[in-house]
Amino acid sequence: MKKVSRIITGFYLLLVMVSPVCSSDPGILGLLAPHLRVPYWFDAEGNPLKDDSKLLDWKGKVIYILCWQSWCPGCHSSGFPTLKKLSSHFNSEPGIQFLSIQTVFEGHKTNSLDRVPETMAKYGLKVPSGHDPGSKYSSGVPNTMRDYRTGGTPWVIIISKSGRVVFNGFNVDPDKAIPALRRLIEEPL
Repeated sequence: MKKVSRIITGFYLLLVMVSPVCSSDPGILGLLAPHLRVPYWFDAEGNPLKDDSKLLDWKGKVIYILCWQSWCPGCHSSGFPTLKKLSSHFNSEPGIQFLSIQTVFEGHKTNSLDRVPETMAKYGLKVPSGHDPGSKYSSGVPNTMRDYRTGGTPWVIIISKSGRVVFNGFNVDPDKAIPALRRLIEEPL
């Protein structure tokens, strides 16, 4: 357990030190990642998925999630370019899965479901993408934000192969994240 704790702490500190913006609240850092409760999903080609059961089975993989909104300037200047660079770099790597989720906590008319495939196409991102608009039952707060205690957008969540959240914060530097992600991928399960 000490080794896992050191790995999580080391990875988090590495990314925090290279992050241009960093949250003081690391969300659920170090905890087991909750199941993603995202009501709408699109495959990597932008086609709507009716059944996400196969989509969400990534046991034994590192998972990198970008939470975003279509009207978020930081998402366009940093979040999407970083996701593009990292997902392109690890394109043929079977040990990592990239996702994007539009977490709509404001501007519901602008940050709509149809913006998800449109935004992914704009950046040439070939990653499964979700739309989490919240509901009247969750006080309008998206499930992803509630479950992972995210702090806005662009927000990055990185989950280790063992299912623990090892990063939960704003933006990462893609050049420094590449070797950190490689270490996570190569880490024994």
